[in-house]
Amino acid sequence: MRARLRIECGEFHFVWKLTVQAVLSVMVAYTHLGSMLRSYPAACLGEYIVYLLTDYYYFLALFPFLCLIWTSGRNNETHRYPVLIRYRTRNEFLYMRLLAKALFLLAALAVHVGALLAVGRSLPRVSGFVYVASENLTGIIARQLLNLFCYICVMYLLHEILRSIVGNVMLDTLVTTLVSLLDLVVTKLMLSFVAAWTPWGHIAYRLFGSERQNYRFYWLYWLFLLLLLFYAADLLNGRRDYVFEETRKSN
Repeated sequence: MRARLRIECGEFHFVWKLTVQAVLSVMVAYTHLGSMLRSYPAACLGEYIVYLLTDYYYFLALFPFLCLIWTSGRNNETHRYPVLIRYRTRNEFLYMRLLAKALFLLAALAVHVGALLAVGRSLPRVSGFVYVASENLTGIIARQLLNLFCYICVMYLLHEILRSIVGNVMLDTLVTTLVSLLDLVVTKLMLSFVAAWTPWGHIAYRLFGSERQNYRFYWLYWLFLLLLLFYAADLLNGRRDYVFEETRKSN
C-alpha cells in the first residue's frame, strides 16, 4: 500500500506543486499581514492566523480551486480507458487516489500554516484581544483547519462524482468550483439563513463580521456530507470503463 501511495503521489508531481503552493502562501501571508495590522495593530500571532483562515476569498474560493487543479490532469486521467496494472478493482484505484489527494491537502495546509508562522514571527505571542475575544487561540485554529480539511475533501468527492458523469477534467473542475462561488455569493450577500447550511457557514470563525459563539469542529455536518458523497463516488466509479491487466504465468 505504501509503495502504491508513493507512486500515486509521484504521478501527481506533488513536490513541485507544493513548492508553488508555498510561494503563493507566502504572498497571501504578507498581503494579509499588512491588512490586519492596519485594522488591528495590537494583534498577536494567533489572531493573525485566525484572521487569515477566515478569509473567504482565499479559503472558500481560491484554495479549493488550486487543490483541484494540483490533484487533477495526470496523463492516465485524460483518457477514457486507462490501463490499471497496480490495482485489483476500480474502487481500489479510487480509494488510493483519494488518499493521495488527502495527503496532499494535509501537506498544503501545513505549508500554509508554516508560511503564516514565518511571515508573522515578528508579531507578539500574547493576545491583545482585538480580533479574537478568547484565549484558546490554538484550539480555534485547530478547529478551523479540521473544518477546512473536511471542506476540501467534500470538493474532492464532488469532483470524482462529476468525473464519472461528465468525463471532462476541466469541465468537472469548473462545475465543482461553481459550488464554492455560489457559497461565496451567499456570504457576500449576508444571507444568514442560507449560510447556516453552507460549507462556509461551518468553517468561518467570524461570519458576517461577528465571532461565532461556541465555534467547534462540525463533525456531524461533515460526516453526513462525506459519507453521502463517498457512497455516490464509489458507486459511480464502479461503473466506469477501465481496462485491468493481469500478469499470468505461462506454462
